[in-house]
Amino acid sequence: MSSNETQWLTYKQAADKLGVSPQAVRQKAIRGRWQRAKGNDGQARVQVPDQPYHVRTVYRQASDGALMDALREHIATLKTDIERLTAELAGERAELAAERARADGATAELKGNIARLEGDLAVERVARQADQKQHQDQLVAEWAARQADQQQLAAERAVFATARQADQDQLTAARALADKATAELVELARQLAQIAEQRSAAETAEAEPEPPRRKLGRAWGWFLRN
Repeated sequence: MSSNETQWLTYKQAADKLGVSPQAVRQKAIRGRWQRAKGNDGQARVQVPDQPYHVRTVYRQASDGALMDALREHIATLKTDIERLTAELAGERAELAAERARADGATAELKGNIARLEGDLAVERVARQADQKQHQDQLVAEWAARQADQQQLAAERAVFATARQADQDQLTAARALADKATAELVELARQLAQIAEQRSAAETAEAEPEPPRRKLGRAWGWFLRN
């Protein structure tokens, strides 16, 4: 590098390079009017000329006027740094406030979406419960109708069974009456046949007796005629 080239170094890096303290580097920067800037890491840097510096063994005390001038210049530099840092801080605060506002907006939007989804979910839950209630009511109604049909069918079966039993009882009674009437008719026919036979025997006491089969046939014929 040539002697005119410069380097941007922090006060500590410049102090290590020059072999002096950081405060001495700061004084040199003030006296030599070195350019100053703030790095990306936030630390102040000075433009150090790339030329050899030697630690002086003999110091000459500066005059009060020169010292005051140096202090004033340093104070002015500090004020400039403070103003610049204040402006940067204000900008960072504004950016932070904007970020916070955006975050608050996003949070509010997210809360709104959550509330809307919860509302939709509540409406869907109510509708589903209503559908389930309607389905349950329909099932209960169908079950009640089926029970009523079964009860009606059972009643009809009972009525049919009762009627059938009554018919069977009536038929049994009619059969009994028919059997009784038949028995009575047979008995009456027998008595009539006996009476007819007795009459026939009385009328033909002096006549030639007829064969038994003929007498019985005549008795049945009389019974059928009368």
